Amino acid sequence: MSPVSQIIWRNQHRIGDQNDLLLIRPTADDLAMKLQSSGHTVHAISHSYKTHTFLQQQGIESSFSVTQSDSKRKWPLVILFQPREKSLLEMMLELSAGYLQDDGELWLAGEKKSGIKSAGKRLPGHFHKHQNLDNARHCSLFAVSDPTTAHASNLSDYASDWSFQLGETTIEIASLPGIFADGRLDSGTRLLLDTLTDKAMLSQVSGRALDFGCGAGTIGIALAQLCPGLDVTLLDDSAIALEAASLTLDKNHQSARLIASNGLETLLGSETTQKFDWIVSNPPFHSGAAQELNTAHQFINDCPKLLARNGKVCIVANNHLPYRRWLQELFRNVQVIASDRGYNVWLAQHQVKN
Repeated sequence: MSPVSQIIWRNQHRIGDQNDLLLIRPTADDLAMKLQSSGHTVHAISHSYKTHTFLQQQGIESSFSVTQSDSKRKWPLVILFQPREKSLLEMMLELSAGYLQDDGELWLAGEKKSGIKSAGKRLPGHFHKHQNLDNARHCSLFAVSDPTTAHASNLSDYASDWSFQLGETTIEIASLPGIFADGRLDSGTRLLLDTLTDKAMLSQVSGRALDFGCGAGTIGIALAQLCPGLDVTLLDDSAIALEAASLTLDKNHQSARLIASNGLETLLGSETTQKFDWIVSNPPFHSGAAQELNTAHQFINDCPKLLARNGKVCIVANNHLPYRRWLQELFRNVQVIASDRGYNVWLAQHQVKN
C-alpha cells in the first residue's frame, strides 16, 4: 500500500462500527479491499480512470467522477486523499463537507512532500472541530467535523474562464481546480499550437484527430475551431480534465468525443478500433511532484496502432526528455518542426519500421 493508505489502515480501529465509508481520490492499492474485508461497506470516488478500473476489478464500488452523483446521500465517514494542488484541496474540502451526516467525520490524509502540513492549517477555515490523529511514514492524518458553512455542490461554481488568441481566433477555455496550467496557456502548448496553426501546416490538419492527455481540451478544441470538419476526440485519465473539457466545448460551440482512458487502453480495447489521421499531445510526464515517464513512453509505443495510413503524431516536450529516441525506434520519418525556450515540437509520420 502507499504510505497514505498505510497511515489510514493503521488507524482502522478508530472507524469503529461505522459500516459505510466513502473514499475520495484513493490510490490504486489494497486499502479499499482490506477495509471491505474488515466488514465495512466501501464506496470510492476516483478522479483517475486507472484507479477506478483497478478498484472495480477488486470488487469495490467505484465512481469515475469528481463529485458523487447522489447529492442526497450522506456518510458517517469520508476519507479524502489530499491533492497536492491548493485550489483542488479547497474545492474537495468544500464538496466533501456536503457529503457528511450531521454527526459525520472527515479524514484528510496526505504525505509531507505533498504539503499535508500546510493542508492541515486550512482545516479550521472549513470545520469547527479538527484534530491531528496520527503522524507516520512521512504522512499525517487529520479528523474534522462540524462544517463551518454550507458549501456549493456544483462543479460549475468552481470553474474559471480564460481565453487566448490564435491569430484572429479567440479560444475560450473553462478550467477547474487541479487542471494542468490552470488559467493560462503554458509555453509548450503555445508552441505546439502556433506550429500546427501556421498556414502551411494547418492546411494538412484534417480527418480525425486525437488530443491525448487533453486537460481542459485546449489543443483539440483549438484545432476544431480552426479546422472546420475536423473530427476531434479528447482523451484523459482525469475526471476533472474531462469535466473541464466538456465545459470548454460548450463555450466554443464545438462537439467532440470525450474518452476516459488509462493511456490509450480504452481505444485499443475497443472492438471497432478507430484510426486517427493526427494524434496531438503535450504528454504528461509528472505524477504529483515526481517525474514519471512511463505514461508518455507507453503512449508513444501505442500510437502506431491507432494511426491511419499516412497518419501523423505531433507532440511537444521539454528537449531533455527522451522522446526523440522513442519516436525513432518506431517511425522512419521523425523531425523537429519547431524549437523555443527549451521545448521541441516533434512530428512523426506513420511509416513504421519492420
